[in-house]
This record gives sequence, C-alpha cells and structure tokens, in this order.
Amino acid sequence: TLKLTGCLEDEFTCDDGQCIGIENRCNQVLNCMDGSDETNCQILTVQASYEKSIPPISVRGNEIVPVKINVSIVLLNVLNINEVGNEIQIQFTIIMQWKETRA
Repeated sequence: TLKLTGCLEDEFTCDDGQCIGIENRCNQVLNCMDGSDETNCQILTVQASYEKSIPPISVRGNEIVPVKINVSIVLLNVLNINEVGNEIQIQFTIIMQWKETRA
C-alpha cells in the first residue's frame, strides 16, 4: 500500500490521514481515531526454539559470556517455623530479569 502523507518523518500516518508521533505506533493504546496505529503490530517475534526460562549467553571470540541477571525473591507466606529442628517452611517467588538478545 502506498500512502501519500503530510505527516512529518517522525510521525505515523493513520489510515484516515491523521498524524501521530511514531512512538505511539504499536504501544497498545489506540492513538489514531480509526485505531490503525495498532493494526499489524508484532511486538516480539521469537523462534520456535526460544526458551524464555533460560537466560541468553553471548560469545566474544571463543569465550562464552553469561548475561547479567537481576534476581528478586518475593516472600509470599511463612508456613511453619520449627525452632527445635531449626527449620522454616516458606512460600516464595523468584523473579529473574535480563536484557534479551535472542529476539
């Protein structure tokens, strides 16, 4: 499709001719009156072999360099404390975040 537009270089042309900032394209908010800024958006495309629970690695020369991982632990519940046996049962969630380089 060819569109002739009066929009600036840093703007997106909606199907109805409206101009919006390019940063508003595919941001999951309808910024065009006709909603065309949210059509045909692919936020992230990954290969079938992509495993989201395994952090990526990078290779520099022959050296494998692990990615920096931010780890957070959220304590959800203290289930049991056994002072005599020096035991504690807890529920928690581990959150791992990293900059994705494989997508």
